[in-house]
Amino acid sequence: MEIKVGNYEILTQGTVISIIDEPIDFFINEDAKGFIIRFIFKNDPEVTEKKINVESYETNGAKFTFINFNNNLGTGSFKPITVGTFNKRELLFSYRIYHLEGAGQTMHYNWLLGKEVGNGK
Repeated sequence: MEIKVGNYEILTQGTVISIIDEPIDFFINEDAKGFIIRFIFKNDPEVTEKKINVESYETNGAKFTFINFNNNLGTGSFKPITVGTFNKRELLFSYRIYHLEGAGQTMHYNWLLGKEVGNGK
């Protein structure tokens, strides 16, 4: 089965229920190499709005820290976020995050494939 959202092909989609203070890791394999995308949730009373910090993780991965994503009605991306490439196509991510006080976050996600890129890098 193939699912598309507009011009994007859904590579995979699902729901993850987090454990408080534990990361969510996506292991994305391409050919013989792979990379990790790590998601961390933090609440910071010093920060007045929702914020996402992105930094390098491990050799060729990325770490996304979601700060103050603590709305029980949900928060998410308006447009897919470009993460990199996968099999010479754009790799994008979209999400909705819901918070249950004392129980962590629930993340609904789509990993999407976009247009082809020149050399896959």
